[in-house]
Amino acid sequence: MPIPNGFAIRYRVDPDGCWRWIGYVSPDGYGRYSTGYPARRDTMAHRIAYVEWVSPIPKGMTIDHLCRVRSCVNPAHMEMTTFQVNIDRRDTTNIGARNREKTHCPKGHPLDEANTMVEINKSGRHRKCRICANARRRLVPA
Repeated sequence: MPIPNGFAIRYRVDPDGCWRWIGYVSPDGYGRYSTGYPARRDTMAHRIAYVEWVSPIPKGMTIDHLCRVRSCVNPAHMEMTTFQVNIDRRDTTNIGARNREKTHCPKGHPLDEANTMVEINKSGRHRKCRICANARRRLVPA
C-alpha cells in the first residue's frame, strides 16, 4: 500500500525523534488516517508508515511502538512482533506478563516443567504449583 497523498504533512518531527501524528488521533492515542475515498476506510497511521517504509505486516503480527508513543509514525521507532509480545512489553502492571515471569509459587516451590500444571477456565490459562495443589487435595474430604 503506497503512502497516501497528504500523509507526510500530517506528522511533525519532535526533538526526541518521534514523528507525531497531527491528524486525527483516536481516544486510545493512535493516529488514524482515512483512505479509499469515497468508500472511506479508517487505518492506523503507524501501520501505513510501517508497510510503506519497512515491510508488509503478516497475518498474526502487530506493530510495537518501541518509543511507547502511540501517535508516533516513525518506522525506526517500531518493531513487528506477536500480539502477546506487544502486550507484555506494553505495561509492567500487566498481570499476565508479571505472572509469566514468576519462577516460584507464593510458598516458594519452583514453577518449572515438572512442578507446574496448567488450569484452563473461563478466565483463561493459569499455571498452578503441583505441590500446593496436591497438598490442598489432601486437606479436602472426598
